[in-house]
Amino acid sequence: MADNSPIWSSGASSCASPDTPPEIRTSPPRTPSPRNETPSRRSSVDQDDYAASQSTSEFGGQHDGLAVPYRPSYLLKDSPVGKKTYHNSATFASVQEPLIHNRRRDIRLSMSNKIIIIPYDDFMATFVPPPAAEAEPSERFADLDFTAIKTKPENAMYDPLTQAFNQDWLIPNDVAVATPSKPDPSVKSKQKIDGGLYRRQDAPEPMSETRWSAIELSIECKTLDTQQDPLDETKSDTPEADSQLRKDVLGQIMCYAVLVFDEQWRTHHFTLLILGGKARIFRWDRSGVVATSKFDYIEEPWKLGRFLWRFARMTPAQRGHDTSVTRVLPQSAYHKLMLAHAETPAETDDGTIVGEHARLKFKDSLEGGALWCLKVDDKECGTRYFLVGKPQFKAKGLAGRATRTYIAIDTEGKAGEFVYLKDAWRVAHNRIEQEGNILKKLNDDSNGGPVEFVPTLRCHGDVDDQVTVSQDIWGRMHPEAKPEECPLKTHRHYRLVVNEVGIPMREFSSVQELVGCLALCMRAHGQAYRRKGLIHRDISAGNVLIYPKKTVVNGKTLELRGGLLTDWELAKSVHDDDDGPRQPDRTGTWQFMSASALQELDKRILVPDDMESFFHVLLYFAIRYVTHNCLDVGRFMDQYFDGCQRYDGAFYGGKEKLLAMRLGKVTTPRGYLLVFFFPRSNPPLQPQITGSENVASHPSTREVNDQADVSAGDGDAHQSDEAHCQDVEEDPREESTLVLDTEERSTGNSQEPAASQPPSPRHAQVQLQPHPLNELLAEYLSYLRAYYTLYVPLEQKELENLRNHQLNRSLTTQGAIIRDEAVGDKAQGPNVLQYFRDDPVVETPPVPPASTEISEAEKARLVVLAEKLANQEDMVRLLITHVKAWPEAPDRVPDQLPPDYRPDNEPTLQSKRTRDTVQLETEEPASKRSRSLR
Repeated sequence: MADNSPIWSSGASSCASPDTPPEIRTSPPRTPSPRNETPSRRSSVDQDDYAASQSTSEFGGQHDGLAVPYRPSYLLKDSPVGKKTYHNSATFASVQEPLIHNRRRDIRLSMSNKIIIIPYDDFMATFVPPPAAEAEPSERFADLDFTAIKTKPENAMYDPLTQAFNQDWLIPNDVAVATPSKPDPSVKSKQKIDGGLYRRQDAPEPMSETRWSAIELSIECKTLDTQQDPLDETKSDTPEADSQLRKDVLGQIMCYAVLVFDEQWRTHHFTLLILGGKARIFRWDRSGVVATSKFDYIEEPWKLGRFLWRFARMTPAQRGHDTSVTRVLPQSAYHKLMLAHAETPAETDDGTIVGEHARLKFKDSLEGGALWCLKVDDKECGTRYFLVGKPQFKAKGLAGRATRTYIAIDTEGKAGEFVYLKDAWRVAHNRIEQEGNILKKLNDDSNGGPVEFVPTLRCHGDVDDQVTVSQDIWGRMHPEAKPEECPLKTHRHYRLVVNEVGIPMREFSSVQELVGCLALCMRAHGQAYRRKGLIHRDISAGNVLIYPKKTVVNGKTLELRGGLLTDWELAKSVHDDDDGPRQPDRTGTWQFMSASALQELDKRILVPDDMESFFHVLLYFAIRYVTHNCLDVGRFMDQYFDGCQRYDGAFYGGKEKLLAMRLGKVTTPRGYLLVFFFPRSNPPLQPQITGSENVASHPSTREVNDQADVSAGDGDAHQSDEAHCQDVEEDPREESTLVLDTEERSTGNSQEPAASQPPSPRHAQVQLQPHPLNELLAEYLSYLRAYYTLYVPLEQKELENLRNHQLNRSLTTQGAIIRDEAVGDKAQGPNVLQYFRDDPVVETPPVPPASTEISEAEKARLVVLAEKLANQEDMVRLLITHVKAWPEAPDRVPDQLPPDYRPDNEPTLQSKRTRDTVQLETEEPASKRSRSLR
């Protein structure tokens, strides 16, 4: 049943009324900045240009809008490729396992305009200084002869190159090794590089596997000095070459640099790129890359010789090693301490074992990798040391925060105690606080006391003087530019330690627990806003955690699972008088940012934006782990979460998320209303649906089909959308169930009927009961729709799209994905709703349908709904009022996002394996044909 409310009416959508609370008004005029050069709104001409440009996009398919944009450069970072993404995804929320060629493309795009070329002499003077105690043998440099290095074919270059390099006077303590054939077995992507410099004690055998964890200098060989040169010094705007072959080389060496950063503790890294008879040297850090101008090492052998000679005599810190980290050796005291913690459960005084989630994950982190001791210099607590194994999370990418998180042991802590350590390269710009200082404020007793359900700071501090320098080189090359015009950020190495070790939200045991934990995170958001004057601004699926908190009930220690709102590094004071952006891109995680923030480049993030982000987080977990009627989860996530459009070189959010906010409805890619259900074999203990007297009172379940025959095989099963549209109000007895064919096929997501059931006939049907989550989402969406109707201006072109959407798309349900078994178990200990035992349950009457015109009464009704988004406690009440009445039933199902999903433009796993389909992050060995990538 379509909602005929006037979402395109001009009276209410143009601006906020004078009585509108400031928390939900559109942001005021901003201080002019370089970002204002690009309009935040698009004209119809822009739309036409965008459509015409899709055919030439290097992406194609669903991601046509991700083509390389025009300048200014910060716009590219505002695409899903360049933004910080959900912790469990690679580049996009819809793609769990990116292919190598797509990964290389994404890294290259994320580094757009972060490349600087400087003269060879300047590069050497800045980054490769001569040793203080040894004079350079300039005469020997001039006598070097590299003519034996063949320029073609590539495999003929390796032996002469390593022989020319491996001279004791040139590199006395290192050795050049060619490794073009065998990948590093410890790296899932199975990538290998042509060669590298290694310390002699760490070097692999010649022509054996690459060792990314030990390589000191990466060496990549190409045969063509121009056609394979990734940089073009003739271009005035950017040095990035235009041809696809040259772009591929750039993405390739960038991915190799990423592997070095991933496998080592690095501040920066050097790469030597051989281009036939010429060469370039690159220096990578977390801000960008600085490269030398191309030089001829045959005609000018002293340039290559001087670099190798100096590099061989550089200190570990000059080479780019993080000297604040030390290796924990086997059988050392620290090693024994780590093993003891891993093997010994923690017990309370009453004998209850607690913290097993942290201990078991810490134990797993000790397997198959090196162990480390990390130093944290806190200005108040002094120097502390923490012991870690493998990271729990490792951000993908080259430039950026490069966050790694660890379950750690405090060497001064209690027995059996685990903490959480975050290692990152924070943005060191004016007005951006250290996250530890923000947590300190959240934890203190001022203004109403500490904020609940946030991490507790243990210590934090910058790591020595480790800071990126690429941005400074850019400043030297552009002396007339203002600091805010620099596309490279200043990043400073930073460590933060908190007491709480959380559990990823994806491990929720039931939808009730998921909603309850999110409600607690909303409460934390509200307390931080009211008590400390802080707004989070980065609500995402990776920043909300489950935390099992020790609690005593009737004298017995139990663990009560609740929510934990983390990652406050982007939080901002609501009293900040300077309304300008603190860094040159949008704030937040693309997939979970509000639709309005994705449509306005420099929008100030307000409370309703973060409340909308909570909705997107809830939907994210529901679409993956709750039974529903969407047949193509990957496509839904690609369109709703990863979607983007490009206008005038700037990226904006996709239309699906914005339409959902405008319409107050979420639809599947086929145009049906998205509806959630209980798993077939796990009906609720009670048939009631919360929030209303019967199912028909709510729009999300009013529109469920009586019959939806979606069985595979026969042509008559594939009826038109119109054939499935039925007005359920004619027979309300069927509204609480959806009748489906048991032979439903859903691109590999559905399961066969349980073996214990007798074979069903061709049209045997099952009944699925709608989940009360539908009603929660529908009421949530009514608030969001009211807010967008009142306070988010509507453009003429968008108006036409909305009219077409409502007229042409059937908002009905069809074909749920059938799961025979739920995987969520009832959590041990008290239920998350214990946190809300003192919260009153507020009766929420069904939302009346909006009138066809915006009257004063209608506007007043919408204002009441929209204002709820500005009050976090109103949103908490919304969630708990619904969830408290839900029946108990296992309703979490296995992940419904196919691990091999690719957007329409990407090859599938069943396609012929070539160099373009070698997977990243997979155990499958690379094809021999992939060697041509070098």
